Amino acid sequence: MRAERYRLAGLNPRYLDALLAVAIMVELELECWLDHGIPDSHRLLTGVAVVVFAVPIAARRRWPTAALVCSAAVVTISGLLGSGFSAMNGLTVMLALAMLAYSAGAWLELPRSLLALVLGAGTFCVFLFNLTPS
Repeated sequence: MRAERYRLAGLNPRYLDALLAVAIMVELELECWLDHGIPDSHRLLTGVAVVVFAVPIAARRRWPTAALVCSAAVVTISGLLGSGFSAMNGLTVMLALAMLAYSAGAWLELPRSLLALVLGAGTFCVFLFNLTPS
């Protein structure tokens, strides 16, 4: 049913995922380079982290576990390294991670889906527990 709807609309879901990844990347890059809360010395690291964070979104239908764990790990590692992810507006990052978690739940069998969600949530929890209150 879902594939029929996309076919009738003339849309390829993989192209839509790639477009979504580019849109998220552009929004986060603009936020990275224009936000005054990110120190200049961290902007390059944050800009690279944004690309690595957004690229797996394009592959979320083919490899949902890898996409979720990779994006959660990028947020965690960049936060631990002191990049600007912790200073950026978290709404886009949270929505992207929620979408990746949905993908893992929707397209995987239950055991693999639970494993993906545990790995993604566990990775992201490291980031949350290492945030310093502002």
